[in-house]
Amino acid sequence: MLEKISLSLFYDTELIILILLSIIIFFIITLIFTRIPNKNEKQIDIQKNHSFYASKPKLKLNKKDAYVIILITAIYALISLHELGSTIMPNTYWQPTYESQSITLRLDDPHFNDIYIIGQEGDNNHTYDGYQIGFHNTKIFGSNDNINYELITTLEDYSFLQWEIISGDYNYEYIKIETNDLKTTITEIGFHQKDQQDFVNVEIYQDVDNPLYDANKLIDEQEKIPLKQTYTTNTYFDEVYHPRNAIEIVEGQYMYAHVHPLLGTSIMALGIKLFGSNPFGFRIMGAIFGILMLPLVYIFAKRIFNKTYFATITMLLFASDFMHITTSRIATLEPFSIFFIIAMFYFMSEYYYSSFYDTSLKRQFTFLALSGLFMGMAISTKWTGCYGAVGLAILFFANIINRYREYRLAKKMIANQEFILEGDIKQANLIVSCFYEKLFKTLLSCILWFIIIPIIIYFAIYLITPVWRDGWSIKNVIDQIIYMYEYHIDLKASHPFESVWWQWILDIRPIWYYTGYEGNIYHTISCLNNPLINWISVITLPLCLYFTIRYRNRTGFFILVGYLSNLAPWLLVTRCVFSYHYYPSVIFMILSIVFIAKILIQKKPFTKRYINIFIFACILIFIIYLPITCGFGTTYEFSQFLEILPSWNF
Repeated sequence: MLEKISLSLFYDTELIILILLSIIIFFIITLIFTRIPNKNEKQIDIQKNHSFYASKPKLKLNKKDAYVIILITAIYALISLHELGSTIMPNTYWQPTYESQSITLRLDDPHFNDIYIIGQEGDNNHTYDGYQIGFHNTKIFGSNDNINYELITTLEDYSFLQWEIISGDYNYEYIKIETNDLKTTITEIGFHQKDQQDFVNVEIYQDVDNPLYDANKLIDEQEKIPLKQTYTTNTYFDEVYHPRNAIEIVEGQYMYAHVHPLLGTSIMALGIKLFGSNPFGFRIMGAIFGILMLPLVYIFAKRIFNKTYFATITMLLFASDFMHITTSRIATLEPFSIFFIIAMFYFMSEYYYSSFYDTSLKRQFTFLALSGLFMGMAISTKWTGCYGAVGLAILFFANIINRYREYRLAKKMIANQEFILEGDIKQANLIVSCFYEKLFKTLLSCILWFIIIPIIIYFAIYLITPVWRDGWSIKNVIDQIIYMYEYHIDLKASHPFESVWWQWILDIRPIWYYTGYEGNIYHTISCLNNPLINWISVITLPLCLYFTIRYRNRTGFFILVGYLSNLAPWLLVTRCVFSYHYYPSVIFMILSIVFIAKILIQKKPFTKRYINIFIFACILIFIIYLPITCGFGTTYEFSQFLEILPSWNF
């Protein structure tokens, strides 16, 4: 009932229930925080006033910060997890024992209208001859006398865990499945009569003697066949690859393909281990990482801008970006790699805003170690982490250069006895006396944090995955690296929704992930950015560059390095790429917006109201586009109405 009302009012079957639950979450969290004693909430934001001070105050989170983080994260989590995927999917499978084999089924009721059939991966460990997956020249015949059979269909499509429905008006008591390929694997088959809730009762009538794989596996999970088919019951887009690898890890199967490092896939496998081999199971870990990115982004922005307001609007903009929620709800590697990329830049920012002279080496090494750790995890998920690693190196050495300039200035002041404040001579002597010692220790430690540890992480992750039949070895990992490099370099594939970097910046070429109907309700999923955020960044990014150059602004420099290090390498890539490759740059694109917003408010305080209106508009657009970004039910006409650019496809 609520779905119909929501569809008629908002063209979104899920919006009313999401709004109601969000209101409940708001009141519960607000009630909890109003009962927390208000102690030590006042925060002092004073820069030390001496000539050599280069640090920002240490990050401090108070009660207000906690309230904002928990509230926004909880409401976003509600949306992200809502209708994420079905927890029910057939898992047992049958594959032929012999190259040419047939199975005969007998139906209690010969009248049916739809044949439901799904394939997955079979037992890859028992043969070196190809991979057992899906349908390969699999024929389905029908008969009423078990003698004269008529061909119903030939199945060649073997998309992983995607239901095929062969519709018609059939009247057959016997069904024969015939295959001539040992690589065929069938998970479940069902026969449905129109206007019936249950599937026709079926039994195995004839099978070969002593088969390796029990034919009853074809029909043993009839209750798991979904009558209504949407993205919640099927894989879509790159889910035909990554969940398959994750299931192979869980089942100890030899892996069919491995063109990316396997940390993210192993995390996905954890979700499957906990919740089963189903759409919810292989999507849940990505959704969780997408949710956890929000508090991480808040802390990151609080570190950079040192104000609750600017951290809040950064978090809201990131939460209302389309690409973030869409990519978190599909079982791909991006949620894991982006989380690690943001984390490695956050810890580098902690080092970047510290100083040799007022921050202990132990604390600096902690920041560098965590930055290197997350860098290793990012690269061990996708090689795109290497792009961000270049940004880390630039920021690190920029900080070293700044420290060296302070050292030169201190030496000059000591030589000329040019001291403005009484404490300057003491600090100048401290800088000169400890500079080279701390520099040497820092550079030496970075060999460990940014080279040795990432390499160990990268090589170690293959210890838990059966990529090679002859087991793990350093040589096998190196050969795998060479294989992946050659694969991506030589890839000549094309795609109707491929795009190039400048289209990402202008948000004019989304990827169309999924489309399907559930009765007269339309489901569609496209991956793009929130256009308001993207288009305003076309202005804020150049302004960020201007203020960085004009005033030597360190924060502007940090944002630009993060943005460009993740984007610039794609300018040189000539193979097929997609808009989601812009995802690592999105957080820095948003930080540029908040950076300019902060400058505007400092110069013209009245502009804060217009910035708040912009934030509200971004959230409103996010809500309106939920049927497009999350696949919630809508009407086809409304989806077309939202295509505000001719290059958008919903």
